[in-house]
Amino acid sequence: MLSNKKPEKGFQGITSPVKCSEAYALEWLDILVNFTLNPQNRYPDEISDQDEIRILDRLGEEALKIRSLVQKQMFCVQSKAEAELLIRNYHTTLTILSGQTFSNLENISPGKSNAHRIVTELLQLLEELISFIETRFSAYLSRNEYVSRTYFRLVQKECSLRLERLQSKISINSPQKDSFKIVTSKLKRFLGSNEFENSTSYKDISYKKKLIAELEKIDFNQKAAQGYTTVDRVLIYLNFNSREYINYLIEYIETRICKGETTEEKKSRLLFLYKSFNQMHKSPDTAYNKNFHSVETLINNWFSQELLYLEEHLSTITSSRKSGNDLQKNTLPLTKRHKVICLLSSDQIGLILRAADEQRILLAKSMSEVFKVIVPYLSTPAREHLSYDGMRSKSYSAEERDKRIAIETLEQIIKKIREY
Repeated sequence: MLSNKKPEKGFQGITSPVKCSEAYALEWLDILVNFTLNPQNRYPDEISDQDEIRILDRLGEEALKIRSLVQKQMFCVQSKAEAELLIRNYHTTLTILSGQTFSNLENISPGKSNAHRIVTELLQLLEELISFIETRFSAYLSRNEYVSRTYFRLVQKECSLRLERLQSKISINSPQKDSFKIVTSKLKRFLGSNEFENSTSYKDISYKKKLIAELEKIDFNQKAAQGYTTVDRVLIYLNFNSREYINYLIEYIETRICKGETTEEKKSRLLFLYKSFNQMHKSPDTAYNKNFHSVETLINNWFSQELLYLEEHLSTITSSRKSGNDLQKNTLPLTKRHKVICLLSSDQIGLILRAADEQRILLAKSMSEVFKVIVPYLSTPAREHLSYDGMRSKSYSAEERDKRIAIETLEQIIKKIREY
């Protein structure tokens, strides 16, 4: 916990030595960061040349003292639990002080040269101390602990170089290029960020490093085995549950299924890909996005719905043959009949239809039947002919923007009904 003690006027109180036996070894740095050099106080305007020299000299002494004290305390701990608590306390406090110092630096004009130089040196010292803790005592830090700015920059540099080498290995004609492009795009966005993310944890960093390490093992010219490329197998194994990748994977599977000329062949292909997907290894408690559904959950749900649809379609064909109906004629697109234009996108319409089915507002033999009966009579300003099959599939991996627009539209309908 950071000290709330305010220093006395001037700098006499912050230049006296701090004994290693004191309970709070970072007290001097705490006062310096939160009061002496905080632009919200009046002190930065009052730093003289002599005070600057004294503070800069003291910074070097404090750095040596804290390094020595941490190692002495680690030598005296009685258990691993005590060691973890000690290191986490130091790391957390130094990280908080570093963040406040960075904020101070942004709010101190470079024209105030003495204060600006001191804060710059102080920020560097704090980052060096954090790096010392992270390097020397990493085994005692929780994976959920937030990383420091210095460590984040080192990871950016290391992983960016590894990613560049990876990209040079894959050719434009590689069968793995599409899924590889999605994952590298996400990694580059993370590694190329100019702004430090205070919420980046060691677990986040560990996932990115593991992902790159697995990609480095791949032969990018290898053809897809058992229906999926090697890149896909890595991404499924590590639960790379990016929305873009989920949508890509569904489209990839659909493309392979549609190569079947008959419904029976399509069902056979689907069952093969379904089986292959479930036979792949999945790493437990691993996720690219910890706040989103897993690849396994979403794709298995899609497979089960698609299988149900094909089975019903086969049943319909069999029934039509028996009754002498011409199924092909009945399922032709509505090219000459009047269609209702909906000012929502195909994905947004799909969300509303899916919700209406699951809430049993629309009653039919299945969700597939709901889409099959309604969608042919709809169009959007962008598309005259909508695919009920594609709309149904996309409703299982909706974008946040489409969810928001669908909700806002329904809220507008509710508001209008209340006015009646």
